[in-house]
Amino acid sequence: MSTEKENVEFQFELTEDEKVKLAEIRKAIEAEEQNDHTHWLKNSKDHERIRFLRGHKHSPKTAHKMLLGTSKWRHERKINDVVEKVEKGEHEAIEKLKSYYPSGALGDTEDGNQVVLYRMAMVDFPALLKEFTTEELAILNIASLEMAWRKYPQGNMFLIIDLGFSEDEKKTNAPVDSIWKVQPYISALMKSVKVSSAEVDPNFPESFQKIFFVRVPSAFWASWKIAQYFVAERTRSKIEVLSSEKSIYNKIKQHLPDELIPTYLGGKHAMENIPPGGKYDLFLEQQN
Repeated sequence: MSTEKENVEFQFELTEDEKVKLAEIRKAIEAEEQNDHTHWLKNSKDHERIRFLRGHKHSPKTAHKMLLGTSKWRHERKINDVVEKVEKGEHEAIEKLKSYYPSGALGDTEDGNQVVLYRMAMVDFPALLKEFTTEELAILNIASLEMAWRKYPQGNMFLIIDLGFSEDEKKTNAPVDSIWKVQPYISALMKSVKVSSAEVDPNFPESFQKIFFVRVPSAFWASWKIAQYFVAERTRSKIEVLSSEKSIYNKIKQHLPDELIPTYLGGKHAMENIPPGGKYDLFLEQQN
């Protein structure tokens, strides 16, 4: 596939330096032996190789090394089989998680970049880790990113991570009154973040254009000091932490139209497609 055709596919132009380095990566991949571990690598496309190049400080050597690592990881984890099972609705645990999990797509920007909302504060992590394994929680995230990887070759997703809840939710359905005051909740949350990040960052580079943490409590910074080290440096550089309601809307509005901003953050998206999450026991009661 030509560079020009690839550029149309993943919707960004290559610099002259990137074209030279992409040629180096192609040559290194061609020199690899064909086997099960290199199957994905050998069949990878230029837009995937460029994402690894950009995600690793434009070092062809590092990008090739990480591409090879991802190829081995995909084979050993049977990613294609896992995603196919999830797409067909045949993964029982993931189907149950999806019906509860307060996360989903809000739509696409005019440039074709996906916008995703993740209401992390409404995830009952302690309860989930009693019923599901960290492996199953990781599969939920990996399958979502893999499907986005295929549908949005250019990456550049906008991710809104909400760490707050309304007064009504606090009274009725929030997992705990304040997620930052309950140690078991924080421990379970951190465990989930650590497990997911270990596989997400190395294998899905340049997935995000911007990550907004919104409605963050003051105690966020203490936990962030630990959690940030689970996240790749380049990903960390794309994170913006927004606390006040005014700053949240004004900042997000610089990147997204009202139609792709949740109503409770000042936009017009009603989020009918996103489960409310909340207390997992209450969710189970409502399912019966």
